[in-house]
Amino acid sequence: MLFNFDQANQQLNITIPQAWLAWHSENWTPPSTWKEGVAGVLMDYNLFASSYRPQDGSSSTNLNAYGTAGINTGAWRLRSDYQFESD
Repeated sequence: MLFNFDQANQQLNITIPQAWLAWHSENWTPPSTWKEGVAGVLMDYNLFASSYRPQDGSSSTNLNAYGTAGINTGAWRLRSDYQFESD
């Protein structure tokens, strides 16, 4: 940081390095520091199945699935949520 006082004009000039003006936070990373990461595929799923078979009457079977599928390639992140239900 530099200070320069101009006595003739009664003016104080303060020079601050530009790096000091950059905003910083513990919970934020500037986009210029982001990395693309590795290419990959992901699949998150949950399955639920049930079967009901009473001694009298009709039985039933249920299957439910849901989750997220995705792919990372370069700077692209593609995600899809899905669900399936069978009675």
